[in-house]
Amino acid sequence: GAGTGLLRAVRAISDGHTWFLLVDDDHNYHPELLVNLLRFAAGTPGAAVAAHGWLALPMGHSSKHAVELAGPGLARNLRLWDTETGPVLCHFLGILVQRSMLDGLMSPPPHSACNEHNDIWLSANLAEQRIRRAILADPLGARALPSHRKRRGLSLSQTRRRRPEEHCARELLVTHGEALWRPFPRVALCTANTTKALQI
Repeated sequence: GAGTGLLRAVRAISDGHTWFLLVDDDHNYHPELLVNLLRFAAGTPGAAVAAHGWLALPMGHSSKHAVELAGPGLARNLRLWDTETGPVLCHFLGILVQRSMLDGLMSPPPHSACNEHNDIWLSANLAEQRIRRAILADPLGARALPSHRKRRGLSLSQTRRRRPEEHCARELLVTHGEALWRPFPRVALCTANTTKALQI
C-alpha cells in the first residue's frame, strides 16, 4: 500500500528537498498530475498538498450549517462525526509531500485501528509536526480503472473488511489528545532595525 511504500522511500532517501508523490495502483492519472500539484504546493509553501481530502467536523447545528453553506462542490470534503478529524489528505487522487516533512514518520502499532487507514495516520503524523495540509478539491483528471470499479462493491465488505475510519480517529484522540488537529498559529516578528524575522 501507499503507507508501506512511503516508509520504504523515507528510509531510502534522506534529501529533505525531495518530493514524494503518493498515488494508488487502481487509477489512471492525468500526465500533468505532478506538475499541477507542484504548482499548488508553490502557492502554499511549507504545506503537504493533495488533490482530494476531507475534514470531519463535530456533530452540531453549526457544523451542519457549514456543510450547507459549502455547497455540493465542497460538501463532499466535509463529514459530520463525533470526533473532530483532519484535514486528511487522500492518496488515491494524489498526495505531494516533501521528505523534510516526514522526519520521524512511523507506522501505527500492529493492532492499531489506523493500520488500515494510511491517509489518516500520515495526516496525523504531519499534524503532529505542525505541517499544514492543503486540499485542492479537484480530481485533476484521475479516473478509476474499470477493474477497480467492478470490485469496489466487494472490496470493503466480503473480500476485505476494514474497521471504520472513525475507530482510527478515536484512537488518535486518545493517544495524541484533542490538540492534534487544531490549527497551530505561527507569528513572525520584524523589528525596524533589522531585516531578520524571528519566528515564534
